[in-house]
Order: sequence, then C-alpha cells, then structure tokens
Amino acid sequence: MKFKPLYIVLLSALVLVSGHAQYTTDGYYRVSNYATGRYIYVYDNTGSINISTSSADMGAIQLWKDINRTYTDPASILHIKKIRTTENGVEMFDITSQGTGIHEIIGYYINIYYLSSSNTYQVYAEGKYLCDNETSSRALGFLGTERKGDYRKWIITPLNLTDNYLAINPSIKIGGYSYAPYYVGFPFKMENTSAKAYYISKIIGNVAIKKEVTGNIPEECPVFIETPSAAITSNKITPLLESVKTPSDNILKGVYFNNDDRLQSPEARKKYNPSTMRVLGVTSEGKLGFVTASIEWLPANQSYLPVSSDTPEELTVMTEDEFIISQLSAKEVESVATREYFDIYGNKVTPQHKGIIIEKSKDGTSKKIYRK
Repeated sequence: MKFKPLYIVLLSALVLVSGHAQYTTDGYYRVSNYATGRYIYVYDNTGSINISTSSADMGAIQLWKDINRTYTDPASILHIKKIRTTENGVEMFDITSQGTGIHEIIGYYINIYYLSSSNTYQVYAEGKYLCDNETSSRALGFLGTERKGDYRKWIITPLNLTDNYLAINPSIKIGGYSYAPYYVGFPFKMENTSAKAYYISKIIGNVAIKKEVTGNIPEECPVFIETPSAAITSNKITPLLESVKTPSDNILKGVYFNNDDRLQSPEARKKYNPSTMRVLGVTSEGKLGFVTASIEWLPANQSYLPVSSDTPEELTVMTEDEFIISQLSAKEVESVATREYFDIYGNKVTPQHKGIIIEKSKDGTSKKIYRK
C-alpha cells in the first residue's frame, strides 16, 4: 500500500460535521470531535499514513481539549472552501491551514460524504474512518482509525467575535502599549481600531526602520502588532477571504510551527540562531527593539528579523522620520520641523547628506536644490 502524506489524509478528516454546527459556506472554522470535545490543531505539514496496516506518523495534527486554548492559536483555524459538485453529486473541497493545503500538496481536491441518518459528515479513506483515538478524559488526544461511533464524528464551528474568536495575545509591554510579533497564513482585519500593525523595511546601523501596514493585514505577511490593551478580548481579529497586497519591502520573516514532538520533520520547528536572527523585545534602554534572545527555537506563528552576522545585538525600532531626527543637531532638528530633505531619487535624507539635496518647505511654499 502506497504511503500518503499525513497532512492530506488528516485534513480530509477535518471537514466532518455534526448537526451542532453545520458547514454552510466557504470560510474559516474550528473543528472538534463530537465524542471527546478535543479541537484539531495543525502543528506541522509533513507525515505519512498507511491505512492498510494502520501504521502512521500522525504528529502533525494534535487534538486538545479546552476552547480557551484555541482563542489565541492560529493553528486551530481551517479555511474550508467548496470547489465544485460532480455530476454524481459528490462535493469537492479544498482545505488550507498554516500555509499549506490539500490541493497544493497533491494537485486534486477531496470528496466529502454526508450521512443523512445522523446529519454528519465522515471521511472514508482506503477502507478506514478517521477518528479521535483517545477515549479517556485526558486533555491530549490522538488522530487514528480504530474507534467507531461518535469518535468518528466532528463538529465544525464558524469563527465569530463572541464565543469562537481568534485574538492576538501581546507578550511585550512598554509604557502604555503592548506588542506581539505575528505571522499567519490568512489575511485579517484587526477589530481594535486603535491597534496597528508594523513591519521592518530596512536596518540602518543599530536601528530597525518600521513602516505601518495600512488597512487589512496580508496573508503570510510577518508583522508586529502594537495595541493599547494587553487583553485578548480587546485584540480580536477577523480572517478574510479576500487577498491583500503584501508590502514589497518587508524584510521580516515568519514561522508557522514549533512542534517538539516532530524532531524528524525539518518543517516542524526552526532553530534560533543568535548570530543571524533578532526577535521582538525590549532593549537595554527599555525601548522596543529586535534583540538577541535566550531561546533555542523560534516560537510558532511569530515574526523574526533575519540579520547579518555583524549586526548589533540590539536594534531599536524607529520610523524613518524618527531615525532622521535622531541623527540631527539641535539646530537641524529645528530646521526639519519646517523643512524636508530628499535625494535625487526621492528618498528622505538628513541635511548632512552628501550629494545633491532637494530641500522643500513642509507648507509647499519654497524649494531649492543644492549639492553638499
């Protein structure tokens, strides 16, 4: 029997639905087992399963109890999309999560079979039904094929902003703001209009230049979030179906997984390298920065900043305007309060810039060009 990628077969199981929460339209959902109440989490994108012998590598998918755990974990979010219905009435679906999906991996869509007697959906793969194999009351369960009955049934619940939401959990607090590095595989809207998302566009010396992402946040766009509240209920986000344009000058990177049960998988976690990576944190001066950390692995669904080996251990985060002002004398600070300086390419520069300078008044009443 040919081995199939585990992620393909397991994601097929995630479209199982009970009458408690009917799948009705394309969108974002959480999936839990009807018998055990454990929720599905995608913690890797590799693996294999041999249905005929029941031998399997199933560590990519974990099942955990407690809905509170799901609220801040993007690994619990599945995008389910109906592609078409065949002439025989078989519905074809694609399912994506954590940056990958069924069609992307195998090149075709999956079939979903409806059981009218129980108003449920089940996946029938190579003569086996997928289920929660763990029948005890412990928190962690296992995906398998041995159990029957309700253990083969799954509940799909659409995301909402009340009792099945996704939120950002800030881990850094400086002054009146909290911050969180963030990386997910879907575009999203921040429900807190006072929160902002930033990315890093370049590094200058010991400074990381930040730019704000205006509007909605693109999929697979590593950012860091600034919010006036540390409470997750104040930092809910809404995944979007429409794509959002990604900034071309974003130099941040992101990771999806940090699965310590998947040491055999190169995708399960990314080792932290203090020589070539910086993570969001607090500098020795108490400012927001990208700093050298005492960690072994990069956290899941977070952004980080790749750097050259000669980069300072701490990089203070600033806007480009803040950086320019930080390089000026007191007299020059007074000057830039009313005037702006550009090079011939339109880049904002300081008054000390060597070469051709285009000097403009901020009110637009004067302009001059000169060389230094």
